[in-house]
Amino acid sequence: MNRHNLTVVTLVFTLVLAGTAFGGMRVNAPVVIDDVTTKSFWGSFAGARNSANGTEFISCIDVRTVGQCVARDASGLTKSCVTTDPVHLELIRSLSDASWVRVGYAVDGTCTSITRAISSLYGPMK
Repeated sequence: MNRHNLTVVTLVFTLVLAGTAFGGMRVNAPVVIDDVTTKSFWGSFAGARNSANGTEFISCIDVRTVGQCVARDASGLTKSCVTTDPVHLELIRSLSDASWVRVGYAVDGTCTSITRAISSLYGPMK
């Protein structure tokens, strides 16, 4: 199992095993960029928006047949990628302010994977 799948499985099991105790709990997941090991970035939209540093952001947009995701972490490191993959575009269109997203990218700037979680943990933005 690769690191990406392990992260997703861990997140799902954490949410399932915790039961319904998440009703009022909130997680401001910061923007993280791993440009060395996994070539990916992740975080929640609300976590980036509500960060105290005023630097972080994470965004995914689509314009018909092309999508782009971009993130900047607290240190100012910025990474982005572009995709025309229909599965990626569908995921981008399904994102909301209660979303956590992880985006894998290649050296050439192409998005290699997009994973999302939608949960009361991650939103809404305040």
